Amino acid sequence: MNSLLSAKEAIQLLNQWGKDKTPFLFFTNYNAELWWAKKLSDISPSEVLYNIPLGSNHEERELPNLSIHWEASRNSFDAYAQAFALVQKRLQRG
Repeated sequence: MNSLLSAKEAIQLLNQWGKDKTPFLFFTNYNAELWWAKKLSDISPSEVLYNIPLGSNHEERELPNLSIHWEASRNSFDAYAQAFALVQKRLQRG
């Protein structure tokens, strides 16, 4: 995968792609500090598989049964509320 972007870098990139009407996919962590973004046309199936209304980067096939290990930790309510408010604010801004 590409290296992670700062929020400032990602926002500039996503805004440009939006102006250019270029389809893209992005991920960010819960507090929007680290971002990964790529044009759909540039995403290799070896990096990320996607299947969205705009299209897919893979043919339907049986995927291998992979063992995935998630480590979760609980945030305080205050930290969660702050992160939730940030997401809401950014969603409203577009």
